[in-house]
Amino acid sequence: MSSVTTADTQAGQRLTPEGPTMAARVRRKLSTRTASIVSVIIAVFWTIPTFGLFISSLRPEDQIKTTGWWTFFTHPSLTLQNYNDVVFGESNSSGRLASYFVEQAARRHGRSVPRISACLSGSGIGSDVPVIAGCHS
Repeated sequence: MSSVTTADTQAGQRLTPEGPTMAARVRRKLSTRTASIVSVIIAVFWTIPTFGLFISSLRPEDQIKTTGWWTFFTHPSLTLQNYNDVVFGESNSSGRLASYFVEQAARRHGRSVPRISACLSGSGIGSDVPVIAGCHS
């Protein structure tokens, strides 16, 4: 049959005269149990502050200013007032986020609705308006 050369594979690794390729060595080291444990530890340490920010966003303002987010577990008190202030607030420094989103949606759809109607009218569905650029008949 054929003879075994250094380019043949053994256990999924390509052999070279020097040994396994760099990618195979890295893959093997990153697939160990230790690497998996380190990855889980990093993920947990990354998630804890994110969870803390989420819990803080649900706590009353006076508690946010005076105690840490972890005190939620001993004295739970949640509110959606913070989100209400941001979305529907009436001060100049915060709030009115809802009106911003409505304004942006109106601007976007305000530009696209006339284009759609112009395309439809130019394609023979409406009046005899000529087809505008960007409309396909």
